[in-house]
Amino acid sequence: MMRVIGSLFIALLLLNTSPLYAKKKASAPAVAPDSDVIPKQQRKGFFFRLAAGAGFAKTKYNKHDLDAASLPLEISIGSGIVENFALHATVFATCGFAPQKDTTSFCLSAFGLGTTYYIMPQNVFFSLILGLGRETATGNTQPFESSNIGFAMRALVGKEWWVSHAWSLGLAGAFTFGTFDNSGYTNNHFSGGLLFSATYN
Repeated sequence: MMRVIGSLFIALLLLNTSPLYAKKKASAPAVAPDSDVIPKQQRKGFFFRLAAGAGFAKTKYNKHDLDAASLPLEISIGSGIVENFALHATVFATCGFAPQKDTTSFCLSAFGLGTTYYIMPQNVFFSLILGLGRETATGNTQPFESSNIGFAMRALVGKEWWVSHAWSLGLAGAFTFGTFDNSGYTNNHFSGGLLFSATYN
């Protein structure tokens, strides 16, 4: 009996130290360690996005056509309602600087509800925000003027890259539109730009 057990022990020892077993063991895939920088394959839960960039804006304010380099901004807070799809409240604005017709700046500011959908794992997103806002202008002859509240919207298409388990940074193209009444005149605002985004989700 002891001879049989000894023979089995020697056989197992030789198998464990054989080149074939060592090669098979070395080729086995390593288990990835748990890390905060491993990209996620889905998005859900609390949603927060901060975006800012540069672009070009055009508006018709009190029958004057104005255009200028612009600064688009956005803050969104919400939650994922299904996987990779978030519903959020958003404050967004686009301000144009150094236009013409004695107007030094104009700014569209708005608040609305938006949706963002991510294509994963590519991390490409589409966002649409609809809301209410107004346009203001400052100039040399009149320090400050504001339109009535009207319709405003913003659409974004972008891509982000994970920098941690929850944070991602990216770039997005944005288009903003607004239409407002101002003392009987209609102000139509159009702007587009490139935004840098930081998203927690």
